[in-house]
Amino acid sequence: MCVIYDINFSQARQFTDTNIFIDILFAIILSPVIETFIFQTIVLSLMREIRWLKSKEFLMIILSSMVFGGIHIIYNGYYGISALVIGIILAYSFILYEKKGINAFIVVTLIHSLLNMTGIFLSLFN
Repeated sequence: MCVIYDINFSQARQFTDTNIFIDILFAIILSPVIETFIFQTIVLSLMREIRWLKSKEFLMIILSSMVFGGIHIIYNGYYGISALVIGIILAYSFILYEKKGINAFIVVTLIHSLLNMTGIFLSLFN
């Protein structure tokens, strides 16, 4: 058997009874607000300041999601890869809702919160 890349799935964040309230508060409220501000609002705004990049939305989405995934890889490879995919969804949503004139920050923060809530819910039954 040839192992190309070994990802340790067991090191993903586990929730315990002693810290569940703090974990839920952080994962559902604080992280989505802070991360949406940093990885979508700031990163995408900075990219729009780069003349050759501002008209390339697809590239901006990919780069933003790579930064988002890169910061989450500290947990493990699986976390980083899944955060990369989620980052694509969040960055695309941010750009889409900005174009529609809807508060993209609020929408993306809510999407992020729902994704984190799903993760917490699934980890409780794991």
